Amino acid sequence: MITGSIMVRQIAHTFLFLILYSSTIYSQGWFWQNPVPQGNPLKGVNFYSSELGWVVGYSGTILKTTNGGLSWISQFSGTMNELWSVSFINENKGTVVGGIGIILTTANGGTTWTPQISGTMNDLEDVSFIDVNHGTVVGEKGTILHTTNGGTTWIPQSSGTATHLESVSFSDFNHGIVVGNEGLVLRTTNGGMLWNPQSSHAYFGLKCVSLTDSNHGTIVGEFGTILRTTNGGVTFIEEEELEEVPKDYILSQNYPNPFNPSTTITYILKNNSDVTLKVYNVLGQAVKTLVSEKQMAGLKSLIWNGDNDGGNFVSGGVYIYRIEVDDFVQSKKMILIK
Repeated sequence: MITGSIMVRQIAHTFLFLILYSSTIYSQGWFWQNPVPQGNPLKGVNFYSSELGWVVGYSGTILKTTNGGLSWISQFSGTMNELWSVSFINENKGTVVGGIGIILTTANGGTTWTPQISGTMNDLEDVSFIDVNHGTVVGEKGTILHTTNGGTTWIPQSSGTATHLESVSFSDFNHGIVVGNEGLVLRTTNGGMLWNPQSSHAYFGLKCVSLTDSNHGTIVGEFGTILRTTNGGVTFIEEEELEEVPKDYILSQNYPNPFNPSTTITYILKNNSDVTLKVYNVLGQAVKTLVSEKQMAGLKSLIWNGDNDGGNFVSGGVYIYRIEVDDFVQSKKMILIK
C-alpha cells in the first residue's frame, strides 16, 4: 500500500492521530475531530448515516460515533491485530477485516465483536456487504472470500491471481469489481462464481473501487489515477492521470512478475531527462538495454520480451532492472519463468 500520490483511499490510510470531519454546521471544509480516545494509526472508516459511524485501525482499534464525530467511543475488538476495513449494512450489523485473516462481526452495533473463521492467514484488505447475508472480502495473494449467511461461514473464491487485492465493491448480488496491485481489475456478473480480468491500461497499484450501480463505477490508484466505467467494468476511461508535472522519479514493479514470456516496466520522469534503463543478470552483467535516450517528463511504459541485446532469448531466473536518471538510481528484481 505504498504510493506517493494523494488519492481518495489514502486519506483514510494516512497515519492519523485525529480524524478529519465535515459537518453541516461547519460547511466550509474539513475540521479536526477532538478529542479522539486513542493514538493508533487509523485505516478504515464507514458511516451508516450522517451521525452513526465506525473507524478501525492498528492494534485492534475500533471507534464509534453516534453524533457525527463530535465524540468517539472505543469498542473492544478482542484483538491486537491491524484492522484494515469496516462495513455496516445497518445500524447493528457490521463486519471488520484485517491482518492475518481476521474477520470480526457484530449484531449489536459493535457492543460486542465476534471473531469468524476465515480459513486464511493472509491479510484481508477490504470488505463489501450488499445485504445482511451476502458479503465479499479481498486481500493479499489473490484472496477472495464470500459469505451468504452474514459471515458465519466464508467460502474461498478463485481469483485466478496471486496479486495483492486492495478493494472490492458490489452494486447488487451479482455485479462486483475487485482491484489490486499492478493495475489488476477483476469483474464478476454472477456473485463471484467467476472472476474475469479486465483491462485497466494501468501497470501500477489500484487502491479503491466504488460501484454506484451495475454499470457505473470509479477506481482510484497510484500516481493520481482515476478510472471511470459506464458499462459495468468491461472498459475503463482514465478521467485523470498523473499531475501535469510529476514531483518525483518513480520506478514501478514490473507486471506480471513472475512472467513468461514478457513483462511491462513502468516509470515516471519528473523532468525531461537522459534515461538509461538496463536489465542485468544476478552476476551484474548487462543483458539488455531497454532505454538509452533523452525522454520527456511523464509516465512511461515498455515491454521486455526476455531477450538480450543480441536478440536471443535468455534463460529463466532472477533478473534486475535498473534505471538511471540524473542523480536518481533505482533497481528492482523480476523473475522470468521458463
